[in-house]
Amino acid sequence: MSFLGFSLPADPTFEARAPLERIEVEADREGTPCPELYRPYVLIDAIHDGNAIPAEFLTNAPRNHWEELMAIYARQRSWGATLIAGHLASALRLPMFLRVNTARALVDFGRFPGVVHRSARRRQDLAIRPPFDEWLTATQQHDLLCQHYDVISRGFDAALESMRVKVALHTHDERDELGRLQPPISLMTRCRSSADGTDHHGPFDPLFPMELLESTADRALKSRVALELEAEGLRVSENHPGLLDDGSVEARSLARRFFRRVQIAFEQTARPCRRIGDASPRDLVWEMLLDTNQRSCISDVMRGHLHRTRRPPEGYEKVFGAARFDYEEISAFVLEHQESLVESFTLSSERVSVLYVQVRKDLVWNSVGGPFGTPRRDAARAIARAIARGVSHYLLEDRPEVVEDAVSGEMDAPVTNQTFGRKLLRTAGE
Repeated sequence: MSFLGFSLPADPTFEARAPLERIEVEADREGTPCPELYRPYVLIDAIHDGNAIPAEFLTNAPRNHWEELMAIYARQRSWGATLIAGHLASALRLPMFLRVNTARALVDFGRFPGVVHRSARRRQDLAIRPPFDEWLTATQQHDLLCQHYDVISRGFDAALESMRVKVALHTHDERDELGRLQPPISLMTRCRSSADGTDHHGPFDPLFPMELLESTADRALKSRVALELEAEGLRVSENHPGLLDDGSVEARSLARRFFRRVQIAFEQTARPCRRIGDASPRDLVWEMLLDTNQRSCISDVMRGHLHRTRRPPEGYEKVFGAARFDYEEISAFVLEHQESLVESFTLSSERVSVLYVQVRKDLVWNSVGGPFGTPRRDAARAIARAIARGVSHYLLEDRPEVVEDAVSGEMDAPVTNQTFGRKLLRTAGE
Protein backbone atom coordinates (compact mmCIF):
# COMPACT_ATOMS: atom_id res chain seq x y z
CA MET A 1 0.00 0.00 0.00
CA SER A 2 1.46 3.36 -1.00
CA PHE A 3 1.95 5.99 1.70
CA LEU A 4 1.08 8.67 -0.83
CA GLY A 5 -2.09 6.75 -1.66
CA PHE A 6 -3.94 8.22 1.29
CA SER A 7 -1.68 10.76 3.01
CA LEU A 8 -0.91 14.31 1.92
CA PRO A 9 2.59 15.69 1.27
CA ALA A 10 4.34 17.41 4.15
CA ASP A 11 4.76 20.65 2.24
CA PRO A 12 1.75 22.96 2.07
CA THR A 13 -0.01 23.50 -1.24
CA PHE A 14 -1.44 26.85 -2.25
CA GLU A 15 -3.70 25.42 -4.93
CA ALA A 16 -7.40 24.86 -4.37
CA ARG A 17 -8.32 21.34 -3.25
CA ALA A 18 -11.61 19.74 -2.31
CA PRO A 19 -12.00 20.61 1.41
CA LEU A 20 -13.21 17.10 2.27
CA GLU A 21 -12.24 13.96 0.41
CA ARG A 22 -13.25 10.33 0.51
CA ILE A 23 -10.01 8.33 0.36
CA GLU A 24 -10.21 4.73 -0.81
CA VAL A 25 -7.82 2.21 0.74
CA GLU A 26 -6.66 -1.32 0.02
CA ALA A 27 -7.22 -4.14 2.50
CA ASP A 28 -4.50 -4.87 5.06
CA ARG A 29 -4.18 -8.66 5.06
CA GLU A 30 -2.62 -8.56 8.54
CA GLY A 31 -5.35 -6.39 10.03
CA THR A 32 -8.41 -7.39 12.04
CA PRO A 33 -11.33 -6.87 9.68
CA CYS A 34 -14.85 -6.02 10.62
CA PRO A 35 -17.35 -8.52 9.24
CA GLU A 36 -18.57 -7.31 5.87
CA LEU A 37 -22.05 -6.58 7.23
CA TYR A 38 -20.60 -4.10 9.73
CA ARG A 39 -18.39 -2.09 7.38
CA PRO A 40 -20.96 0.45 6.12
CA TYR A 41 -21.53 1.55 9.74
CA VAL A 42 -17.95 2.40 10.76
CA LEU A 43 -16.30 5.70 9.86
CA ILE A 44 -12.65 6.73 10.22
CA ASP A 45 -11.55 10.34 9.76
CA ALA A 46 -8.65 12.76 10.06
CA ILE A 47 -9.60 16.45 10.11
CA HIS A 48 -6.37 18.18 11.21
CA ASP A 49 -3.74 16.77 8.83
CA GLY A 50 -4.60 18.85 5.77
CA ASN A 51 -2.01 20.82 3.79
CA ALA A 52 -4.09 23.13 1.55
CA ILE A 53 -3.92 26.91 2.04
CA PRO A 54 -5.44 28.28 -1.18
CA ALA A 55 -3.60 31.35 -2.45
CA GLU A 56 -6.85 33.34 -2.64
CA PHE A 57 -6.77 33.56 1.18
CA LEU A 58 -3.22 34.96 1.24
CA THR A 59 -3.76 38.03 -0.93
CA ASN A 60 -3.67 40.39 2.08
CA ALA A 61 -0.88 38.66 3.98
CA PRO A 62 2.17 40.87 4.68
CA ARG A 63 5.21 40.45 2.46
CA ASN A 64 7.24 38.88 5.24
CA HIS A 65 4.47 36.44 6.19
CA TRP A 66 6.20 33.24 5.08
CA GLU A 67 8.12 32.43 8.26
CA GLU A 68 5.12 33.09 10.53
CA LEU A 69 2.77 31.09 8.29
CA MET A 70 5.08 28.08 8.10
CA ALA A 71 5.59 28.06 11.87
CA ILE A 72 1.83 28.06 12.48
CA TYR A 73 1.26 25.46 9.76
CA ALA A 74 3.85 23.13 11.27
CA ARG A 75 2.65 23.63 14.85
CA GLN A 76 -1.05 23.11 14.19
CA ARG A 77 -0.93 20.19 11.77
CA SER A 78 -1.68 16.74 13.21
CA TRP A 79 1.37 15.14 11.62
CA GLY A 80 0.78 11.47 10.86
CA ALA A 81 -2.94 11.44 11.70
CA THR A 82 -3.95 10.69 8.12
CA LEU A 83 -1.35 7.95 7.98
CA ILE A 84 -2.88 6.23 11.01
CA ALA A 85 -6.42 6.80 9.71
CA GLY A 86 -5.60 5.21 6.37
CA HIS A 87 -3.95 2.19 7.96
CA LEU A 88 -6.86 1.84 10.41
CA ALA A 89 -9.44 1.84 7.63
CA SER A 90 -7.27 -0.66 5.78
CA ALA A 91 -6.85 -2.93 8.83
CA LEU A 92 -10.63 -2.97 9.35
CA ARG A 93 -11.03 -3.56 5.60
CA LEU A 94 -13.25 -0.54 5.24
CA PRO A 95 -13.48 0.82 1.70
CA MET A 96 -12.48 4.36 2.65
CA PHE A 97 -11.95 7.06 5.26
CA LEU A 98 -12.62 10.81 5.30
CA ARG A 99 -9.76 13.29 5.05
CA VAL A 100 -9.98 17.06 5.45
CA ASN A 101 -7.55 18.61 2.98
CA THR A 102 -7.79 22.21 4.18
CA ALA A 103 -4.97 23.10 6.55
CA ARG A 104 -5.93 23.57 10.17
CA ALA A 105 -3.83 26.75 10.24
CA LEU A 106 -6.33 28.30 7.82
CA VAL A 107 -9.60 27.03 9.29
CA ASP A 108 -10.17 24.52 12.09
CA PHE A 109 -13.22 22.36 11.45
CA GLY A 110 -12.95 21.05 15.01
CA ARG A 111 -14.23 24.35 16.42
CA PHE A 112 -17.38 26.44 16.19
CA PRO A 113 -17.36 28.82 13.21
CA GLY A 114 -16.17 32.35 13.84
CA VAL A 115 -13.05 34.46 14.12
CA VAL A 116 -10.67 34.67 17.09
CA HIS A 117 -9.14 38.15 17.13
CA ARG A 118 -5.58 38.51 18.34
CA SER A 119 -6.53 41.59 20.36
CA ALA A 120 -9.46 39.97 22.18
CA ARG A 121 -9.08 39.90 25.97
CA ARG A 122 -11.09 36.72 26.33
CA ARG A 123 -10.56 34.34 23.47
CA GLN A 124 -13.05 31.67 22.56
CA ASP A 125 -11.39 29.02 20.44
CA LEU A 126 -13.08 29.40 17.05
CA ALA A 127 -12.41 28.15 13.53
CA ILE A 128 -10.44 31.14 12.19
CA ARG A 129 -7.52 32.17 14.37
CA PRO A 130 -4.52 34.51 14.21
CA PRO A 131 -2.91 35.50 11.94
CA PHE A 132 -5.85 35.02 9.59
CA ASP A 133 -8.02 37.27 11.76
CA GLU A 134 -5.91 40.10 10.33
CA TRP A 135 -4.92 38.63 6.98
CA LEU A 136 -8.49 37.98 5.81
CA THR A 137 -11.05 40.62 4.95
CA ALA A 138 -14.60 40.15 6.23
CA THR A 139 -15.59 38.92 2.76
CA GLN A 140 -12.73 36.41 2.72
CA GLN A 141 -13.68 35.15 6.18
CA HIS A 142 -17.24 34.63 4.96
CA ASP A 143 -16.03 32.87 1.80
CA LEU A 144 -13.66 30.66 3.79
CA LEU A 145 -16.43 29.44 6.09
CA CYS A 146 -18.89 28.94 3.21
CA GLN A 147 -16.46 27.24 0.82
CA HIS A 148 -14.61 25.09 3.34
CA TYR A 149 -16.24 24.85 6.79
CA ASP A 150 -19.78 24.42 5.42
CA VAL A 151 -18.73 21.98 2.71
CA ILE A 152 -16.94 19.83 5.30
CA SER A 153 -19.96 20.07 7.62
CA ARG A 154 -22.37 18.85 4.96
CA GLY A 155 -20.06 15.99 4.09
CA PHE A 156 -19.77 14.84 7.70
CA ASP A 157 -23.50 15.24 8.36
CA ALA A 158 -24.25 13.01 5.36
CA ALA A 159 -21.61 10.44 6.31
CA LEU A 160 -22.69 10.23 9.96
CA GLU A 161 -26.34 9.71 9.10
CA SER A 162 -25.95 5.93 8.94
CA MET A 163 -22.84 5.40 11.08
CA ARG A 164 -22.74 3.64 14.43
CA VAL A 165 -19.02 3.90 15.25
CA LYS A 166 -16.65 6.74 14.37
CA VAL A 167 -12.95 6.91 15.18
CA ALA A 168 -11.25 10.29 14.77
CA LEU A 169 -7.45 10.35 14.49
CA HIS A 170 -5.34 13.23 15.79
CA THR A 171 -1.78 13.73 16.97
CA HIS A 172 -0.39 15.95 19.74
CA ASP A 173 3.02 17.39 20.56
CA GLU A 174 5.68 15.34 22.30
CA ARG A 175 5.83 17.79 25.21
CA ASP A 176 3.30 20.14 26.74
CA GLU A 177 3.76 23.89 27.26
CA LEU A 178 5.72 23.25 30.48
CA GLY A 179 8.11 20.87 28.76
CA ARG A 180 6.67 17.70 30.30
CA LEU A 181 6.59 14.53 28.22
CA GLN A 182 3.04 13.72 27.19
CA PRO A 183 1.53 10.21 27.21
CA PRO A 184 1.92 8.18 24.02
CA ILE A 185 -1.81 7.92 23.39
CA SER A 186 -4.92 9.54 24.83
CA LEU A 187 -8.50 8.47 24.25
CA MET A 188 -10.79 11.48 24.54
CA THR A 189 -14.53 11.26 25.06
CA ARG A 190 -15.50 14.01 27.52
CA CYS A 191 -16.44 17.55 26.48
CA ARG A 192 -15.22 20.64 28.28
CA SER A 193 -18.53 22.17 29.35
CA SER A 194 -19.57 18.94 31.08
CA ALA A 195 -16.71 19.37 33.54
CA ASP A 196 -15.82 23.03 34.01
CA GLY A 197 -19.14 24.14 35.51
CA THR A 198 -18.90 27.59 33.93
CA ASP A 199 -21.92 27.34 31.65
CA HIS A 200 -24.93 25.46 32.90
CA HIS A 201 -26.47 25.02 29.46
CA GLY A 202 -23.29 24.55 27.48
CA PRO A 203 -23.01 25.57 23.84
CA PHE A 204 -26.30 24.14 22.64
CA ASP A 205 -29.96 24.84 23.35
CA PRO A 206 -30.93 24.68 27.06
CA LEU A 207 -33.07 21.62 26.24
CA PHE A 208 -29.93 19.61 25.55
CA PRO A 209 -29.03 17.34 28.53
CA MET A 210 -25.51 18.26 29.58
CA GLU A 211 -24.86 14.76 30.91
CA LEU A 212 -24.62 13.51 27.33
CA LEU A 213 -21.40 15.50 26.92
CA GLU A 214 -19.75 13.43 29.66
CA SER A 215 -18.94 10.75 27.10
CA THR A 216 -19.14 10.74 23.31
CA ALA A 217 -18.38 7.02 23.09
CA ASP A 218 -19.51 3.75 24.57
CA ARG A 219 -17.09 3.00 27.40
CA ALA A 220 -16.75 -0.57 26.15
CA LEU A 221 -15.32 0.73 22.87
CA LYS A 222 -12.83 2.94 24.69
CA SER A 223 -11.80 0.07 26.96
CA ARG A 224 -11.32 -2.38 24.09
CA VAL A 225 -9.11 0.02 22.17
CA ALA A 226 -7.12 0.92 25.30
CA LEU A 227 -6.47 -2.74 26.12
CA GLU A 228 -5.17 -3.49 22.64
CA LEU A 229 -2.87 -0.45 22.66
CA GLU A 230 -1.57 -1.28 26.15
CA ALA A 231 -0.86 -4.82 24.93
CA GLU A 232 1.48 -3.22 22.37
CA GLY A 233 3.35 -1.47 25.18
CA LEU A 234 1.75 1.92 24.58
CA ARG A 235 0.61 3.72 27.72
CA VAL A 236 -2.91 5.05 27.28
CA SER A 237 -4.41 7.97 29.19
CA GLU A 238 -7.92 9.38 29.14
CA ASN A 239 -8.94 12.92 28.20
CA HIS A 240 -5.39 14.25 27.97
CA PRO A 241 -3.97 16.82 27.27
CA GLY A 242 -7.44 18.31 27.73
CA LEU A 243 -11.13 17.75 27.25
CA LEU A 244 -12.86 17.87 23.89
CA ASP A 245 -13.80 21.35 22.76
CA ASP A 246 -17.54 22.00 22.83
CA GLY A 247 -17.28 22.94 19.16
CA SER A 248 -15.68 19.63 18.23
CA VAL A 249 -17.21 17.43 15.55
CA GLU A 250 -17.93 14.89 18.26
CA ALA A 251 -19.97 17.27 20.44
CA ARG A 252 -21.81 18.92 17.55
CA SER A 253 -22.85 15.64 15.95
CA LEU A 254 -23.96 14.21 19.30
CA ALA A 255 -26.24 17.19 19.99
CA ARG A 256 -27.65 17.14 16.47
CA ARG A 257 -28.56 13.46 16.68
CA PHE A 258 -30.17 13.92 20.09
CA PHE A 259 -32.42 16.71 18.83
CA ARG A 260 -33.20 14.66 15.73
CA ARG A 261 -34.33 11.86 18.04
CA VAL A 262 -36.47 14.30 20.04
CA GLN A 263 -38.03 15.55 16.81
CA ILE A 264 -39.00 12.05 15.69
CA ALA A 265 -40.49 11.18 19.10
CA PHE A 266 -42.35 14.49 19.43
CA GLU A 267 -43.84 14.48 15.94
CA GLN A 268 -45.33 11.01 16.45
CA THR A 269 -47.93 12.40 18.87
CA ALA A 270 -47.95 16.14 18.15
CA ARG A 271 -50.71 18.05 16.43
CA PRO A 272 -50.13 18.91 12.75
CA CYS A 273 -47.79 21.81 12.04
CA ARG A 274 -49.41 25.20 11.62
CA ARG A 275 -48.47 27.48 8.77
CA ILE A 276 -48.50 31.25 8.81
CA GLY A 277 -48.17 32.37 5.22
CA ASP A 278 -45.21 30.53 3.74
CA ALA A 279 -43.62 29.85 7.13
CA SER A 280 -43.93 26.85 9.43
CA PRO A 281 -43.07 28.09 12.95
CA ARG A 282 -42.39 24.61 14.28
CA ASP A 283 -40.02 23.85 11.41
CA LEU A 284 -38.12 27.02 12.30
CA VAL A 285 -37.76 25.75 15.87
CA TRP A 286 -36.46 22.38 14.69
CA GLU A 287 -34.04 24.12 12.34
CA MET A 288 -32.72 26.09 15.30
CA LEU A 289 -32.33 23.02 17.52
CA LEU A 290 -30.59 21.06 14.77
CA ASP A 291 -28.25 23.93 13.89
CA THR A 292 -25.50 22.62 16.15
CA ASN A 293 -22.86 23.96 13.74
CA GLN A 294 -24.24 27.45 14.48
CA ARG A 295 -24.15 28.54 10.85
CA SER A 296 -27.78 29.57 10.24
CA CYS A 297 -28.68 33.28 10.46
CA ILE A 298 -32.37 32.42 10.80
CA SER A 299 -31.64 30.07 13.68
CA ASP A 300 -29.53 32.71 15.39
CA VAL A 301 -32.40 35.19 15.16
CA MET A 302 -34.74 32.55 16.61
CA ARG A 303 -32.32 31.89 19.49
CA GLY A 304 -32.20 35.58 20.22
CA HIS A 305 -35.99 35.77 20.36
CA LEU A 306 -36.49 32.64 22.48
CA HIS A 307 -33.54 32.90 24.86
CA ARG A 308 -32.44 36.53 24.88
CA THR A 309 -35.86 38.25 24.70
CA ARG A 310 -35.05 40.04 21.46
CA ARG A 311 -37.75 41.47 19.23
CA PRO A 312 -38.59 39.42 16.12
CA PRO A 313 -37.97 40.92 12.67
CA GLU A 314 -40.59 43.43 11.61
CA GLY A 315 -43.53 41.72 9.94
CA TYR A 316 -42.72 38.32 11.48
CA GLU A 317 -44.24 38.88 14.92
CA LYS A 318 -46.95 36.23 14.41
CA VAL A 319 -44.51 33.66 13.06
CA PHE A 320 -42.11 34.12 15.97
CA GLY A 321 -44.96 34.19 18.49
CA ALA A 322 -46.22 30.86 17.15
CA ALA A 323 -42.66 29.51 17.18
CA ARG A 324 -42.38 30.42 20.86
CA PHE A 325 -45.57 28.46 21.54
CA ASP A 326 -44.17 25.46 19.60
CA TYR A 327 -40.87 25.68 21.47
CA GLU A 328 -42.70 25.66 24.80
CA GLU A 329 -44.59 22.53 23.72
CA ILE A 330 -41.34 20.83 22.74
CA SER A 331 -39.77 21.94 26.03
CA ALA A 332 -42.64 20.44 28.01
CA PHE A 333 -42.28 17.19 26.05
CA VAL A 334 -38.53 17.00 26.71
CA LEU A 335 -38.92 17.78 30.42
CA GLU A 336 -41.66 15.18 30.83
CA HIS A 337 -39.73 12.46 29.01
CA GLN A 338 -36.15 13.54 29.65
CA GLU A 339 -35.10 10.46 31.60
CA SER A 340 -36.40 8.05 28.99
CA LEU A 341 -35.07 10.19 26.13
CA VAL A 342 -31.59 10.29 27.63
CA GLU A 343 -31.59 6.60 28.51
CA SER A 344 -32.87 5.44 25.15
CA PHE A 345 -30.45 7.74 23.33
CA THR A 346 -27.48 6.62 25.42
CA LEU A 347 -28.20 2.92 25.07
CA SER A 348 -29.71 2.89 21.59
CA SER A 349 -27.71 1.91 18.54
CA GLU A 350 -28.90 5.14 16.93
CA ARG A 351 -26.26 7.03 18.86
CA VAL A 352 -22.93 7.23 17.08
CA SER A 353 -20.18 6.09 19.43
CA VAL A 354 -17.32 8.48 18.68
CA LEU A 355 -13.78 7.86 19.90
CA TYR A 356 -11.26 10.69 19.59
CA VAL A 357 -7.76 9.19 19.49
CA GLN A 358 -4.72 11.40 20.18
CA VAL A 359 -1.33 9.90 19.31
CA ARG A 360 1.92 11.61 20.26
CA LYS A 361 3.46 13.05 17.12
CA ASP A 362 6.98 11.70 17.61
CA LEU A 363 5.64 8.13 17.58
CA VAL A 364 4.47 8.42 13.98
CA TRP A 365 6.51 11.34 12.63
CA ASN A 366 10.26 12.04 12.58
CA SER A 367 11.22 15.64 13.27
CA VAL A 368 14.24 15.28 10.98
CA GLY A 369 14.39 14.71 7.25
CA GLY A 370 13.05 17.58 5.20
CA PRO A 371 11.74 20.91 6.47
CA PHE A 372 8.72 19.28 8.13
CA GLY A 373 10.09 15.83 8.96
CA THR A 374 9.19 12.40 7.62
CA PRO A 375 6.62 9.72 8.49
CA ARG A 376 7.23 6.65 10.66
CA ARG A 377 5.10 4.36 8.54
CA ASP A 378 5.67 1.09 10.39
CA ALA A 379 4.78 2.66 13.74
CA ALA A 380 1.62 4.22 12.32
CA ARG A 381 0.61 0.86 10.87
CA ALA A 382 1.22 -0.96 14.17
CA ILE A 383 -0.84 1.57 16.14
CA ALA A 384 -3.62 1.38 13.57
CA ARG A 385 -3.72 -2.41 13.72
CA ALA A 386 -4.02 -2.31 17.52
CA ILE A 387 -6.93 0.15 17.31
CA ALA A 388 -8.53 -2.05 14.65
CA ARG A 389 -8.42 -5.06 16.95
CA GLY A 390 -10.19 -3.08 19.65
CA VAL A 391 -12.90 -1.78 17.32
CA SER A 392 -13.51 -5.17 15.75
CA HIS A 393 -13.69 -6.98 19.11
CA TYR A 394 -16.08 -4.32 20.42
CA LEU A 395 -18.49 -4.79 17.52
CA LEU A 396 -18.31 -8.57 17.56
CA GLU A 397 -18.33 -9.24 21.30
CA ASP A 398 -19.68 -6.22 23.18
CA ARG A 399 -22.25 -4.58 20.94
CA PRO A 400 -23.20 -6.74 17.96
CA GLU A 401 -26.70 -5.23 18.15
CA VAL A 402 -25.25 -1.84 17.20
CA VAL A 403 -25.17 -2.96 13.59
CA GLU A 404 -27.88 -5.61 13.76
CA ASP A 405 -30.40 -2.97 14.88
CA ALA A 406 -29.26 -0.59 12.17
CA VAL A 407 -29.74 -3.22 9.49
CA SER A 408 -33.12 -4.37 10.82
CA GLY A 409 -34.37 -0.84 11.47
CA GLU A 410 -35.01 -1.55 15.16
CA MET A 411 -33.34 1.54 16.56
CA ASP A 412 -34.66 1.59 20.12
CA ALA A 413 -33.52 -1.71 21.59
CA PRO A 414 -31.31 -1.07 24.64
CA VAL A 415 -28.74 -3.40 26.10
CA THR A 416 -30.41 -5.48 28.80
CA ASN A 417 -27.65 -5.45 31.42
CA GLN A 418 -27.09 -1.69 31.09
CA THR A 419 -30.80 -1.02 31.43
CA PHE A 420 -30.84 -3.15 34.58
CA GLY A 421 -27.91 -1.20 35.99
CA ARG A 422 -29.63 2.13 35.45
CA LYS A 423 -32.81 0.88 37.12
CA LEU A 424 -30.75 -0.40 40.04
CA LEU A 425 -29.13 3.01 40.51
CA ARG A 426 -32.50 4.77 40.39
CA THR A 427 -33.97 2.53 43.08
CA ALA A 428 -30.88 2.28 45.30
CA GLY A 429 -32.04 4.98 47.67
CA GLU A 430 -35.65 3.85 47.93
